[in-house]
Amino acid sequence: MHDSHIDGLDAISNRLINLNKSLLRKTYDPLDFRKPDFDNDYGSIRNSIDDIQMTLEAFMDKAIDTCPTAMHALVLLERFRLVCDIRMECN
Repeated sequence: MHDSHIDGLDAISNRLINLNKSLLRKTYDPLDFRKPDFDNDYGSIRNSIDDIQMTLEAFMDKAIDTCPTAMHALVLLERFRLVCDIRMECN
């Protein structure tokens, strides 16, 4: 998403990158059920992901609403789809 070249998407991309970095810095074993560290972080992580998703949906809605023609909106939707396809290939 970071290399998408869609104006305004960088802020959302940076939030995802920062969330990923914070997850990678965790030193505990998420499968160790005796320690509540993962359980405590899970709620926070889910809230962050939900917030990012809502922000992305609002961004997409606004971007499409500001398109001058239906053709421009379709081109923009295709660019969003390509970003999603690229992200899926990277996983």
